[in-house]
Amino acid sequence: MRQRCQNPNNSDYYLYGERGIEVCEEWTDYATFKEWAIENGYQEGLMLDRIENEKGYQPDNCRWATQEEQSNNRSTNVHVQIEGEEMTLAQAANKYGLKYTTVVSRYHRQGLRGTELIKPPANAAAEAEA
Repeated sequence: MRQRCQNPNNSDYYLYGERGIEVCEEWTDYATFKEWAIENGYQEGLMLDRIENEKGYQPDNCRWATQEEQSNNRSTNVHVQIEGEEMTLAQAANKYGLKYTTVVSRYHRQGLRGTELIKPPANAAAEAEA
């Protein structure tokens, strides 16, 4: 976290420090960060995740998340509305039992939105070729 935000030589610095993502002052003390981590659900296998990607690392903007939760919280994700629910393309594929590549293709190549993303194709052979 600190390396990505504060070290220009870090390979991910351009995604964090260069974008203005900072670590709050109180977390510069490891003991304070560790106390927050334990009190807020740290478990082996979870990752520190910023809730709002444009804000920095601070107690009210961080949580412990699984890899899947963190992947669905990336700023590069495409969000869609399906049946009144907002979700990422990956979440839509998972929820409706579709391949992720199928949903991505329908969204980007075919321009489909909403429930059209999850409907069976009129011609399954045609979609397989797409």
